[in-house]
Amino acid sequence: YAIGYFKKQGFTKAVSMPKGRYQGLIKDYDGGTIMECYVHPTIDFTRVPEMIQAQKEFILQRIRAGTAKSDKVVYPPLPPDFYAGQDVKSRAEKGAAERSLAIPGVSEAGWTMADLMASTRDAKDSDKKKHQLKSDLLALVSKVQ
Repeated sequence: YAIGYFKKQGFTKAVSMPKGRYQGLIKDYDGGTIMECYVHPTIDFTRVPEMIQAQKEFILQRIRAGTAKSDKVVYPPLPPDFYAGQDVKSRAEKGAAERSLAIPGVSEAGWTMADLMASTRDAKDSDKKKHQLKSDLLALVSKVQ
């Protein structure tokens, strides 16, 4: 049962070290499982917590630097009656891309109608592929039954 614990710690049952290097140095029990954990020679494993902390601080500094820009604009939330003048049918006809451009800040962020149309088209293509996959899988299941 200890094998699962050691696997979580990075050990494997595949031993790549030549048997002559460890034979006679470790006790081999009947029914025991020899496992190996490779220790990279250039990594100072005693400093891993410090290295992780330094990496975490670096990432947090980069995030703070990106969010501390003074040109950041925050728009108020959309009012509840943002689409009140349109019925459901005209909203569907208008299209998701055009409705998205009507949201304050979308065009200012650099989005264009072409970008939005492309992303909508990609989503539709993805939906078609998912539907086709589902149909194929259902047909396969019905053949198996």
